[in-house]
Amino acid sequence: MGEFSVITEIHNSPHVVLVRTTGYIEDQGGEKVKKVVLSLMEKGEKNFLFNFAGSPVINSTGIACLLEVCEEIGFSLQGKVAFCCLSKAIGEVFKMMGITTVYQIYDREETAIPNF
Repeated sequence: MGEFSVITEIHNSPHVVLVRTTGYIEDQGGEKVKKVVLSLMEKGEKNFLFNFAGSPVINSTGIACLLEVCEEIGFSLQGKVAFCCLSKAIGEVFKMMGITTVYQIYDREETAIPNF
Protein backbone atom coordinates (compact mmCIF):
# COMPACT_ATOMS: atom_id res chain seq x y z
CA MET A 1 0.00 0.00 0.00
CA GLY A 2 1.26 3.53 -0.75
CA GLU A 3 2.11 6.28 1.67
CA PHE A 4 -0.73 7.46 3.90
CA SER A 5 -2.27 10.86 3.15
CA VAL A 6 -5.02 13.10 4.49
CA ILE A 7 -6.78 15.69 2.35
CA THR A 8 -9.34 18.10 3.75
CA GLU A 9 -11.95 20.23 2.05
CA ILE A 10 -14.39 22.71 3.56
CA HIS A 11 -17.97 22.30 2.36
CA ASN A 12 -19.96 25.47 3.04
CA SER A 13 -23.63 24.64 2.78
CA PRO A 14 -23.98 23.03 5.26
CA HIS A 15 -20.62 23.82 6.85
CA VAL A 16 -18.62 20.61 7.28
CA VAL A 17 -14.99 19.58 6.89
CA LEU A 18 -14.53 16.63 4.56
CA VAL A 19 -11.56 14.53 5.67
CA ARG A 20 -10.44 12.06 2.99
CA THR A 21 -7.76 9.48 3.71
CA THR A 22 -5.68 7.31 1.43
CA GLY A 23 -3.74 4.30 2.67
CA TYR A 24 -3.59 2.11 5.74
CA ILE A 25 -4.80 3.87 8.90
CA GLU A 26 -2.30 2.53 11.42
CA ASP A 27 -0.37 4.31 14.18
CA GLN A 28 1.29 6.92 11.93
CA GLY A 29 -1.83 7.36 9.78
CA GLY A 30 -4.02 7.72 12.86
CA GLU A 31 -1.68 10.33 14.32
CA LYS A 32 -1.68 12.22 11.02
CA VAL A 33 -5.51 12.31 10.97
CA LYS A 34 -5.53 13.42 14.60
CA LYS A 35 -3.01 16.22 13.95
CA VAL A 36 -4.91 17.53 10.91
CA VAL A 37 -8.28 17.46 12.68
CA LEU A 38 -6.96 19.06 15.89
CA SER A 39 -5.44 21.86 13.79
CA LEU A 40 -8.80 22.49 12.13
CA MET A 41 -10.58 22.38 15.49
CA GLU A 42 -8.24 25.09 16.77
CA LYS A 43 -9.42 27.22 13.83
CA GLY A 44 -13.04 26.79 14.92
CA GLU A 45 -14.18 23.81 12.84
CA LYS A 46 -16.53 21.43 14.64
CA ASN A 47 -18.35 19.31 12.04
CA PHE A 48 -16.39 16.53 10.31
CA LEU A 49 -17.20 13.90 7.71
CA PHE A 50 -14.53 11.23 7.40
CA ASN A 51 -14.40 9.59 3.96
CA PHE A 52 -12.42 6.34 4.06
CA ALA A 53 -12.91 5.34 0.41
CA GLY A 54 -9.12 5.36 -0.08
CA SER A 55 -8.36 3.44 3.10
CA PRO A 56 -9.18 -0.26 2.99
CA VAL A 57 -8.03 -1.11 6.54
CA ILE A 58 -7.54 0.41 9.99
CA ASN A 59 -5.77 -1.03 13.02
CA SER A 60 -6.44 -0.57 16.73
CA THR A 61 -3.99 2.33 17.11
CA GLY A 62 -5.57 4.11 14.15
CA ILE A 63 -9.01 3.65 15.68
CA ALA A 64 -7.79 4.93 19.05
CA CYS A 65 -6.45 8.14 17.47
CA LEU A 66 -9.65 8.60 15.49
CA LEU A 67 -11.92 8.05 18.49
CA GLU A 68 -9.88 10.46 20.57
CA VAL A 69 -10.56 13.35 18.18
CA CYS A 70 -14.17 12.28 17.67
CA GLU A 71 -14.76 12.47 21.42
CA GLU A 72 -13.16 15.92 21.52
CA ILE A 73 -15.38 17.09 18.65
CA GLY A 74 -18.57 15.75 20.20
CA PHE A 75 -18.07 16.53 23.86
CA SER A 76 -15.85 19.61 23.94
CA LEU A 77 -17.03 21.37 20.78
CA GLN A 78 -20.58 20.02 20.61
CA GLY A 79 -19.83 19.26 16.97
CA LYS A 80 -20.92 16.42 14.73
CA VAL A 81 -18.97 13.49 13.28
CA ALA A 82 -20.00 11.06 10.57
CA PHE A 83 -18.23 8.52 8.38
CA CYS A 84 -18.73 7.46 4.79
CA CYS A 85 -17.37 5.12 2.14
CA LEU A 86 -16.17 2.47 4.57
CA SER A 87 -14.54 -0.65 3.18
CA LYS A 88 -16.08 -3.92 4.29
CA ALA A 89 -13.14 -4.49 6.68
CA ILE A 90 -13.42 -1.05 8.33
CA GLY A 91 -17.21 -1.37 8.47
CA GLU A 92 -16.90 -4.68 10.32
CA VAL A 93 -14.36 -3.26 12.78
CA PHE A 94 -16.58 -0.23 13.42
CA LYS A 95 -19.56 -2.54 13.98
CA MET A 96 -17.62 -4.81 16.39
CA MET A 97 -16.44 -1.79 18.41
CA GLY A 98 -19.90 -0.23 18.57
CA ILE A 99 -18.84 2.85 16.60
CA THR A 100 -21.83 2.41 14.29
CA THR A 101 -24.17 2.91 17.24
CA VAL A 102 -22.59 6.24 18.18
CA TYR A 103 -21.83 7.86 14.81
CA GLN A 104 -23.76 7.98 11.55
CA ILE A 105 -22.35 5.89 8.72
CA TYR A 106 -23.18 6.71 5.09
CA ASP A 107 -22.43 5.05 1.77
CA ARG A 108 -21.48 8.32 0.02
CA GLU A 109 -20.48 11.91 0.78
CA GLU A 110 -23.47 13.21 -1.14
CA THR A 111 -25.81 11.34 1.19
CA ALA A 112 -23.99 12.40 4.36
CA ILE A 113 -23.45 16.13 3.76
CA PRO A 114 -27.13 17.23 3.93
CA ASN A 115 -27.38 15.65 7.40
CA PHE A 116 -25.02 18.22 8.90
